Amino acid sequence: MTPRARPVLPALALSCSAEGVSAALVTARESGKVAIEGWHDAGTSTRSDALLGMIDSLLAANRTPASAIRHLSVDIGPGPFTALRMTCAIAQGVALASGATHSPVWTTEALAWQAVAGQPEGRHRVFVAIDARMGEAYAATVEIEVDPAGELRSIRESTPCVVVAPASVWEAAGPGFAGEGARVLYLAGNAFERIPGFAESVGRQAREAQWSVIRPRAAVSVRASAVAQIGLYRAAAGGTADAVSGLDGDAAALAPRYIRNKVALDVDEQAAARLHGSKEGPR
Repeated sequence: MTPRARPVLPALALSCSAEGVSAALVTARESGKVAIEGWHDAGTSTRSDALLGMIDSLLAANRTPASAIRHLSVDIGPGPFTALRMTCAIAQGVALASGATHSPVWTTEALAWQAVAGQPEGRHRVFVAIDARMGEAYAATVEIEVDPAGELRSIRESTPCVVVAPASVWEAAGPGFAGEGARVLYLAGNAFERIPGFAESVGRQAREAQWSVIRPRAAVSVRASAVAQIGLYRAAAGGTADAVSGLDGDAAALAPRYIRNKVALDVDEQAAARLHGSKEGPR
C-alpha cells in the first residue's frame, strides 16, 4: 500500500464470491508493521455457517473480539448470488455491532491483484475472467500500478466488467492491442480452468494482439488477504464505501455487485442444457 493516512486496525476482510470462503485479519505488530493472516476453506461458498465459523476461529486464534474490528474489506462480486448476499449480510452485521468502517472490493480487482502481487514497480494489465455459469463468463481488464516497494499504488477496471458468452469475452472486455511498453498480460480467474477451450481461445487472441501471456496459479480464486490489501489501500487513501470508482452512495450498504439480474435458467433453457449434457444451476 502507499497510504496517505495510517489504516485503522484491526481490520477484517471477507470473500465468498469464488470457490470456498475466505477471511483475513489485519493487525499491527509492535514493530509497527502490518500483518495479514488469511484463511481459506474450499467448497463451502454458499454456507453461512462456514464463513461465520471461520471468522470466529480466526478472531479467537488472534485474541481479537469482533467488537474490536475497526475496518471491513468485503468482496462484493460479481459472483454467485447466494454467496454474495450472504457475505454482505454478515459484513453488515459485523459493521453494525462494531461500528467498523468498510470498503467494498470488486472480485475482478482482488483476482487482478493476486496475479501481479510481488511484481516490480510499474503498470500492469490483468485480464480477469470468471465462470458465471449458464453459458457465460464475467470479464474485465484491470489496470494496476505497483509502487517501488511492491505495494499497491492504484487499481481500476480499464474495461468495465461484462457478462457474455465465453467466445465474446475478448472482444467485449479485453485490453485490445498491446501498446508500446505494455507487452505482458496476466490472466486471472477460474474461467480459464472451468470452461473447456477457454484458456486456449483467449491465449490465441491475446497473442494475436501482441501480448505475452502469463497465467499465475495464485489468481484462480479470491483470497481475503488480497481483498484486505485493496480495502485498506482505499481506506488509507481517505475513502471507504464510495472510494470504488463507479459506485454511488448506495455502496455504503455493502450491496452485492450484480452484473446481471438473471439468476437461473428457465424451464426451456434447462431442457436444452440437459440435451447437451451441461445443465447448470443458479450463479
